[in-house]
Amino acid sequence: MSLTIPFFGINRQYNSLRKEILDVTDEVLRTGHVMDGNYTVEFENWLAKKNHSKYAVTCHSGTQALEIIAHYIRAKRIVEDFPRVAMPTMTYCATANAFINAGWEIEFVDCDNYGIMDYGKINDAVLPNAIVGVGLFGSAIDNKGLCVK
Repeated sequence: MSLTIPFFGINRQYNSLRKEILDVTDEVLRTGHVMDGNYTVEFENWLAKKNHSKYAVTCHSGTQALEIIAHYIRAKRIVEDFPRVAMPTMTYCATANAFINAGWEIEFVDCDNYGIMDYGKINDAVLPNAIVGVGLFGSAIDNKGLCVK
């Protein structure tokens, strides 16, 4: 008898939310208003309220969301002209592309045994202006004490 340990651990979470996800997805897809419709406005309002914020903006992808953030930080002059961002070596190329498209320099940081960035390996000589943590395979990241400098 062989025991298989699943690589991804999201099936339990999905199974607990499956009916709710499928019901809402079916309702939205039946209307044909997948983007920029009443459901989008309703979701953005719910998200803003949940996060105690005046506004929330949804994006079509995580890459687009990261690009918006990277461009915003540069436009508001929150960082200098040549900003640097640290991110894990084990991530999808879109994570880096979002910042490259916004003119950032990337510092890739080694990961631990779980594929999560090892914050202790960030280059102290060239501190980044921002850190992008990436959770993989159901593993959470530890953000305690981390922020844009």
